[in-house]
Amino acid sequence: MATDIEKMMCWGRYLYWTNLGKERFDALLESYASPDEIPSGEYFAHSSQWFASLYVVIEGWGELKLQDAAIEKLLSEFDALQSLLRRYRNGVFHFQPNLLDKRFTELAKSTYNWTRWIRVLHDEFVRYFSDWLAGLSIDPDESREIKESIKASIGWIPDETLTDKIRNLQTLVIESEALLAGASDDSLAGKELQEAIEKVKDQIAKSTSEYEAMIDKHVREMKGP
Repeated sequence: MATDIEKMMCWGRYLYWTNLGKERFDALLESYASPDEIPSGEYFAHSSQWFASLYVVIEGWGELKLQDAAIEKLLSEFDALQSLLRRYRNGVFHFQPNLLDKRFTELAKSTYNWTRWIRVLHDEFVRYFSDWLAGLSIDPDESREIKESIKASIGWIPDETLTDKIRNLQTLVIESEALLAGASDDSLAGKELQEAIEKVKDQIAKSTSEYEAMIDKHVREMKGP
């Protein structure tokens, strides 16, 4: 188990480095009124660091044989983009004597919506790592200590994701139902709490279903009409 945790922390470290690249690229986009105003060299530098480092995360995913339905769909449905991104990574991290080396231009010529694929895949990797962290312990205090330790080791843990919010709601439901189970009266407050619990359960089910549908929608739209 210790070895597995270390391997996941290593994978998370590469994801952190990739996330830094994404944040820098997004900050660049936000600093201009339009992407068209960004100097091409600056745009290329920031985007390339992010794109290339993301492929390292993909490599780690495969090497560790990690599994997740949404991520596997994004990878299997766009195997051609994986190959192009691998070549792009090679172009970035191995010296190329041509400014417009085909390793850089091939990805941009893809008929798929490759920029959206990169963003969605990146976000799903972050979500997966956050889910993994949440699964290390069911005890809130212990979970917090583990996360702090991992953050100190690799420099980062993800901000709260949608699935983190769903888990928080599930915890709230469990705690509320335990409170109701311990009550001996059939008071109005108890009935109102039960109604609130059912609404939260409905929201959890709806959010989970919408999240799954969102991935399918992304896949369809990234393939184009």
